[in-house]
Amino acid sequence: MGDLFFISVFVFVIWLASLIFKSPKEPPKPKDDPDKKTQEKFAVQVLKKNSTPEEIAEKEGYDIEHIKQWVQDYIDYAVKYSFDAKKINAHIDRLTDDIAFLKGICRKYIGDDWEEKTDYQNRTRKKYK
Repeated sequence: MGDLFFISVFVFVIWLASLIFKSPKEPPKPKDDPDKKTQEKFAVQVLKKNSTPEEIAEKEGYDIEHIKQWVQDYIDYAVKYSFDAKKINAHIDRLTDDIAFLKGICRKYIGDDWEEKTDYQNRTRKKYK
């Protein structure tokens, strides 16, 4: 009887010690990186000073170093675009001229109702994100 009491007290003490000296919880694992659009949204928030990387990391659960990298990537992209903007806009202008030319050809050979005849509005397009 004495042995049973001693064993039960011993188990109780071990259980109590495990509650008191329990190891601290591990911080939650950061979420996987979101899509590019969401990364850019967070980068713009940081650059406009609407929030800090720390606030975004705490609120959204992403790794703070990744958020800082997203901001740097966005800055690099903006700088590259600013250097290439004239060339990019010239290319867009050429494509716009080509489309206007082709629409004129369609109008000339198919007729003014070429858009309805060819179902132009519902054509297959590559969707860009």
